[in-house]
Amino acid sequence: MLWLYLIAALTLAFLSIDAINAVESMHSQCHRWAQGGKSVPSSRPLVGKMIPAEKEKRLYRRLTPTQPGKEVVGGKPSACSKDGYDTEKNHGVCLWNGVSQLQDPTKPGLPVDTYPGWLSGGNTQNCGRKVYINAPYRNTTYAPVLDGCKFGDNLAEEDGCSTIWLTKILFRDLGGDEDRGSMYINNWDFDQEKGSN
Repeated sequence: MLWLYLIAALTLAFLSIDAINAVESMHSQCHRWAQGGKSVPSSRPLVGKMIPAEKEKRLYRRLTPTQPGKEVVGGKPSACSKDGYDTEKNHGVCLWNGVSQLQDPTKPGLPVDTYPGWLSGGNTQNCGRKVYINAPYRNTTYAPVLDGCKFGDNLAEEDGCSTIWLTKILFRDLGGDEDRGSMYINNWDFDQEKGSN
């Protein structure tokens, strides 16, 4: 009888280990994109976008600077916290959540161990991780990932994964032009201490 309990305990232990390994092996679509030969940070200039959204403006991206997009509002909840954040007080960034992406009919969908964008829904492993941002004439600045953003409709993977939006206070600190609502950023990437997932 004791051996039945031992077998049951070992079975549960192995199932628990498999479940932990399954979670740890999940990666974001953008992490895989960045590791797949695309250079992040890039030597090409890209544009950061301020996060509040009283109205729609144009989103200037690193690769498609004339494509329109929407700003998003900080507040409760965010993809990373039920308490959200205050765009006027919290330094932070919003990365692509993979929503409404352009589907290439010549490519298969995402692998089963990959979730859309940098973070989405229940896949918040990149929340709170630090990114560094290099803006013209500024020192390298570090800020946490606070939210996931849609950025626009029918985005190509490269556009969504390379775009970054900023909270209002971070935007101002980096020298952003509030009248324009956008700014150039030389490059950005995840801090190497924890990297991206």
